[in-house]
Amino acid sequence: MKKLLAATLVSIIFISGLGSAVRAADLNSAFSGDYLNTTAKGANYVNSAGGSRSVEEIVSIIITAALSLLGLIFLILIFYSGFLWMTAGGNEEKIKTATSIMKESIIGLLIVVGAYAISYFVLSVFVNNNKLG
Repeated sequence: MKKLLAATLVSIIFISGLGSAVRAADLNSAFSGDYLNTTAKGANYVNSAGGSRSVEEIVSIIITAALSLLGLIFLILIFYSGFLWMTAGGNEEKIKTATSIMKESIIGLLIVVGAYAISYFVLSVFVNNNKLG
C-alpha cells in the first residue's frame, strides 16, 4: 500500500510539473509571434535548412529513439544480471537465473541491432529517392 501511495504521489508531482511547463496564457498568445516555430525547432521538427522535415526523416528519428531506448534497457538488464551473479554467494539457482537473463539480453541486443540495420537500409533507400548508393 505504501508503494502504491508513493508511486501515485510521484506521478502527480511529475504530471503537475509538466502541466505548468507547457502552458499559454490564452489562445491568442499561443498563436501570435514566433512561438510555433520556436516550438517546432525545440522539438527538432524543423531541419537545419529551416523547412519542415520529411516523413522519412521523422520516422528515422522515431526509430532511432526507440532503438536507443531498447539499447538502454539492454544495459540495465546486463547490470542487473551481473549484480545477481555477484550477490548469488554460490547459490546455483541465482547464478542460473543471472546467466539466463544475460543470454536473453544478448539475444535481444542482436535482434535490436538487426532491426536497426534493416531500418537504416530501408530508410536510406527512401531518403535517396529509391536509389542505392
